[in-house]
Amino acid sequence: MKSFRNINNNFAKLLGIELTELSDGYAKATMKVTKEFLNPIGSLHGGCLYTIADIVGGAAASSYGIHVTTIDGNFHYLRAGINTKELSAIATEIKKGKKISVYSISVKDQDNVELAVGIFFIYVAWKTYRDIKCMNFICSCLFIFNEKVCQPLFFCFLNV
Repeated sequence: MKSFRNINNNFAKLLGIELTELSDGYAKATMKVTKEFLNPIGSLHGGCLYTIADIVGGAAASSYGIHVTTIDGNFHYLRAGINTKELSAIATEIKKGKKISVYSISVKDQDNVELAVGIFFIYVAWKTYRDIKCMNFICSCLFIFNEKVCQPLFFCFLNV
């Protein structure tokens, strides 16, 4: 699952975010900071902090083999990321729900100084990755024969 997320998360790859640990309800990610990630005053851009938090929260929620998406992130910046060379973010599960799970996120610098914290609410979009593959296969097959059948079938799977 960890390698799947590292390979298939194109935005994380673009920013150099790597998922380093993953277990049920828990994830850790790291990110090297380059000059491109600094804001005009020379500190780490807050968007980088939020992004690594969002990615690690989604990874922790998907650790059960489910497909998820963030629906809310309450995020607090505690310190400016001045002279930050590397970030690490850890997500821990607060509540695992059938449709919505809640994760606590902490983002720290290379000296283990906490720069930001957040609570993220994650929606369970599909039960398993197998469901997505099955849905894509069925939808693709039906699309070949009748393109109008594919869209209603897709929304039927979304509401399962």
